[in-house]
Amino acid sequence: MHERQARDDRHFDRWSARYDRSFAQPLLFAPVHRSVVAAVAPRLPRSGAVLDIGCGTGQLLDRLGSARPGTALVGLDRSAGMVGAARAKRPHLQVEAGTAEALPHPDRCFDMVVTTLSFHHWSDRRAALGEVFRVLRPAGLFALTDMSIDDLPRHPAALWARARERMSGTPSLAERDQRESGSWLA
Repeated sequence: MHERQARDDRHFDRWSARYDRSFAQPLLFAPVHRSVVAAVAPRLPRSGAVLDIGCGTGQLLDRLGSARPGTALVGLDRSAGMVGAARAKRPHLQVEAGTAEALPHPDRCFDMVVTTLSFHHWSDRRAALGEVFRVLRPAGLFALTDMSIDDLPRHPAALWARARERMSGTPSLAERDQRESGSWLA
């Protein structure tokens, strides 16, 4: 797992300089962010506090801030490159380096924790989910949005082979449907 983490970290560190201009922004990230904001913003209390785990350059937090002015916005990312890019591009956000498995925050300090398209990169999902629920206030909202390996097209196989390899630890749709067993979190 450590090798995969190191590979992911190098990838995101390199990508951070051009992340906001990536072809993936209009095709994947922006639509996901718009959907998440539409779903969660109405449920966020006035003057609430939000933590975005795997925040990248802070785009989702910016969208949430526009939808709910006055919200305390905190981003966390494992990639030093992404943290640096977020701080440079969005200095109004509080962005920290850290991991989902060891959140640097006290108990019950967030009204909402969001994560979009980063869960499959978490190295210890069970520990990270424990951390998420530790920092959520009672009746807080956790919004997790991620892909399944089943979401990737099958053809052309060569084009999608690298993406499938990177997502090898991601639960399939069948495994997600069996969530009550919790077995895919191990």
